[in-house]
Amino acid sequence: MRWQGQKIDGRFELCEYLGGSQDRAVFLTNLNSASAQRAAIKLIKADAKSTESQLSIWSSIKDLSHPHIIRLFGIGEHTVGEEHWPYVVMECAEENLSTILSYRPLTAKETHEMLGPMLDALAYLHAQGFVHGRIKPSNIMVVDEQVKISSDGIMRTGQPNDDLAGPSHYLPPEAASGRAIPSVDVWSLGVTLVEALTQEKLGSLSAREREAILYKLPSPFGNIAEQCLRSEPEQRCTIADIQNELGRSALPVRSSGGDRPDMAIKHSRLFGPVAIVVLLSTMLAGVLLFKHRESKSAISANTIQSQAPSPANLPAETKIVANSDAVGKVVRPVLPDVSRSSLRTIHGIVRVKVRVYIDEAGIVQRAQIESPGFPQRIRPAPNPTSRIAGRCAHRARRLPHGCA
Repeated sequence: MRWQGQKIDGRFELCEYLGGSQDRAVFLTNLNSASAQRAAIKLIKADAKSTESQLSIWSSIKDLSHPHIIRLFGIGEHTVGEEHWPYVVMECAEENLSTILSYRPLTAKETHEMLGPMLDALAYLHAQGFVHGRIKPSNIMVVDEQVKISSDGIMRTGQPNDDLAGPSHYLPPEAASGRAIPSVDVWSLGVTLVEALTQEKLGSLSAREREAILYKLPSPFGNIAEQCLRSEPEQRCTIADIQNELGRSALPVRSSGGDRPDMAIKHSRLFGPVAIVVLLSTMLAGVLLFKHRESKSAISANTIQSQAPSPANLPAETKIVANSDAVGKVVRPVLPDVSRSSLRTIHGIVRVKVRVYIDEAGIVQRAQIESPGFPQRIRPAPNPTSRIAGRCAHRARRLPHGCA
C-alpha cells in the first residue's frame, strides 16, 4: 500500500490499492495520462529467471483476442533495488462471481447463461494451446456488462507450473504434478458450477456429501458436474461435450425459492440488477448516519471522554455503545428520492457495515464503509423497459424502511 501514488515506468500511476500480499499487489490505474480509461495493474515479485518466463507468457497471452477473456494492455518490469516486479496492465472488472456467492447462489437460469461465455472462452484457449488453470468464482468477472474470465494467470498447455502444485480445492488430483492440461480446467469448472448453484465448497465436503449435492443439482447441471469431477482425467467430459449438453437443454425455469428474486442474466448481464440495490442501500446508510446527529442523546455517557482525540487519531478498535432503547433500531427511516421505474427493478435487502467516529458531543465526525456488500463501482440500473426488468416488474416492491 505504500506504493500508492507512485508511477510505474513513468506511465501507470498506482491509484487505489485493490488487494494483494507480500509478493503481489493490484492497483487501479489509467491507461495513459491523457485518457480517463480505467485499468488494473498487477505486480508480482519474482527473481530474474522467473521474471523473464512470466513476461514471455504474458506476451503470448496479449496476442489472444476473445470477447470473454480479460484483455491485457501492456506488460513490463518494475525494479525496486534488487527486487524484480514484472507487471501486467489489464481490463478492470467491475464485479466478480465470488462477491455474489458470499450472499446468495445463482439461479439455474443465471448459471445457464453464465456458462455460455465461459465455455466459449475456454474452448478458444484450449484450441490456441493454452490452459486457464485458475477457474474459480473470483476469476469470473464482468467488464462493461460482458462476462469474462481472467487472463493474467493463463498457462501454456503441457508446461510445468508451480502454481498448479499448490493446495486448492478448485484443482484436481493430477494438478499436483504441476503440468497444465485441459482436464484441469474441466475439473475446476465442475467445482465452480456446484459452488455457483449451492454456495458449497466441495473441498470441505465428504464423498457422501458431495454425491448428495450433485444429485440435487437441477438439470442439466448435475450431469455436467458429475462428468467434470471424475477422478480420472481421461474419463472427464471435454469443453465441447459441455457445450453440446448445454445446447441440447432448454433454458431451465426458475425453481421455487420463496421470495428470492429472479435476477436473470443474459450473457452480458451477470450481476447487473443487484447494482441498483447496492447504490440505494449505500445512500440510505449515509443518510441514516448523518441523521444520527439529531439523536445524539442515544449515545451512552460512557463513550464520552473529557479530551476526545481527533477522528484521524482514533484507534481502529474504537467502540460506540448505545442505550438499550436504541440498540438495533433505526433512528429515523429515510428513503432516497428514486424514480418509480428504478424501484420496479429493486428487490431484497443489502446489509452495509459502517464505522462512525463521534466526538464528545455525540456528533458524527467521520464515517467509512467497511463492508459495502458489493463493489462500490456501480453501473446504471438496467432499462426498466428491457426484457429482464419487464419479467421482474410484476414482482417488484419497495425496500423495507431502515433496511440498511
